Amino acid sequence: MKFSFFGLAVIVLILSTGARAEVLTDAEILLSRHAEILQGWENEDADLIFKYAAKNRITIFDGIKSVVVDDDGSGLASTREMFKSMQFDTYMDNSPPVVKVSEGGTFGWVWVDVKVTGSMVAQDGKKNDLSFGYVGVEMYEKIDGVWMFVGGVAGTKPQNNAVSAE
Repeated sequence: MKFSFFGLAVIVLILSTGARAEVLTDAEILLSRHAEILQGWENEDADLIFKYAAKNRITIFDGIKSVVVDDDGSGLASTREMFKSMQFDTYMDNSPPVVKVSEGGTFGWVWVDVKVTGSMVAQDGKKNDLSFGYVGVEMYEKIDGVWMFVGGVAGTKPQNNAVSAE
């Protein structure tokens, strides 16, 4: 085997200046999960919304509880069906999310304040404008090394009333 100093130098140069894999912190991953959920709603992409949804989860929105045990995909199907009558123009953070990860690094939450605008077609065929905000907490658990959405609690609030997490 011939040794080539030039070849070794090129390999070292490539390794030292090449693209490096970015390692995200747990908090950054949770923020990206939240951003994907918002993007999914705004783009009417149910697959993106449910991409990191755990098979077992609990959500409460405006006092209505939804418990999913061993998800059979019905949530994904019903969300796709809902998108046939809804269109979102805006689904974005109204104020910066606040993230907390547990000491053990297996549980985390994201406090959110979200603004939503769009339209909805009622059963009578009439198109109605949507405009509301909500505040809540998205809960995540690291399952088999992957941060998964396991639940959330949220409620609507008057439009244009940002809420401080402090």
